[in-house]
Amino acid sequence: MFAGFAFLHPFLSIKIVPNNSFFYCFLVLLDAWRTKSLKQIWNDYPLKGITLCIFLFHLAHPLFYDWQGFGQSLYAEIQEFLRTFAIVFAGFVLCPQKWDWEKAIHVLERMAVLLILIAFSIQILHENYISACFTQSDVFYVFDPEAERSFRNTGTVFSPNIFGIQNVALFLLINHFEKRSLVKRILLPLLLLVIFFTATRAPFVILIISLAVYYALYSKTKMMKILLYGIPIFFIAMDNLPETSMIGKAVNSVIDIFLTGGQNTSGSSVELRESQWEVAAAIGSTAPFFGHGVGFTDNLITETGVIKMAYMGGLFGAEGYQFYLAIDYGLIYSLMAIFFFLSMLHFFMKGYFTQKRSEYAILGFVLTVFEIFFLFSSRPQASWQVTMLFAGLFMKMLCDARHNANNNEIFIQVE
Repeated sequence: MFAGFAFLHPFLSIKIVPNNSFFYCFLVLLDAWRTKSLKQIWNDYPLKGITLCIFLFHLAHPLFYDWQGFGQSLYAEIQEFLRTFAIVFAGFVLCPQKWDWEKAIHVLERMAVLLILIAFSIQILHENYISACFTQSDVFYVFDPEAERSFRNTGTVFSPNIFGIQNVALFLLINHFEKRSLVKRILLPLLLLVIFFTATRAPFVILIISLAVYYALYSKTKMMKILLYGIPIFFIAMDNLPETSMIGKAVNSVIDIFLTGGQNTSGSSVELRESQWEVAAAIGSTAPFFGHGVGFTDNLITETGVIKMAYMGGLFGAEGYQFYLAIDYGLIYSLMAIFFFLSMLHFFMKGYFTQKRSEYAILGFVLTVFEIFFLFSSRPQASWQVTMLFAGLFMKMLCDARHNANNNEIFIQVE
């Protein structure tokens, strides 16, 4: 169930579940009712204070804007909360008391094989047949051999970025928990190839950053070996790969980000982000503290007159959570969001130092860094359900490990 919601439900929920955000809420309440432990779980949740503040803000937010009806605004606010910050708590609640990673990793590997097979079939056919069933847009779904990124594989979801980070998350989890080297040698390169199929830079850059943070915390010896062997192999491979190949284009576009800010490739560049930020700050300055309301940025493109001109002339899709914070939410909510993520990082880092470099603390920290980089580099879509669901899971495991350690200390003292 956990793997299905994290890696498959974005397209299944469109037809099967009317609103996947409320379905999450239902599952959390059902599980808590089944175990009769909702109050205890909430008391154990490390982020309950800031989560409650964010929820109350969403409830009160419709009072500060009127561009759509109050009922519709309140529904959108609750839905936004459930599909973002509440997902961490959902992962925390849905974590079973006895989690068997040996069984769990087998489920994740089957999920990885399914995604790999779907990605390869889409790549061979040059048709995103799953996405095409649920959208009329042809932005990412048409094969154009003349374009720099001739085809962008969206896999089981609606976005190449989201499909990319799904495979990045699987890569990180399988790389850590799978102990059979043969399985890793088969699956990890295939997952990496699927990330290249998406023809988007964000997942590839995030994979590099996540692995760097992971090995810096988990094993500096392995990190040094990767650097010593990986860098020469990388340059030898790049020297022999044609620049027009799919992998050559992807790697060159990533390198161009660091050398020129992305000016020599299609997609977002540093200059574009500066333009987006200028327009977002100008629009946000008209409602600096509470913003214009959830959904305002997404609806700008349907407006007419000056607002639409500003959107089309500067925001270009608002590819970054910071633009939504500035326009939709305002300063107060932005500060709460920053505090939420800093609290997560602090919790995992504290667990890393106090619990002898706990693997749960490492993975939770890596996934939080992963999500932060993705949110501020790409359009914030359905990434929370992939990264933050597992971050909540690792948070609960870290809390349970801490409680068990404290109980053992008390038991020893009693003896």
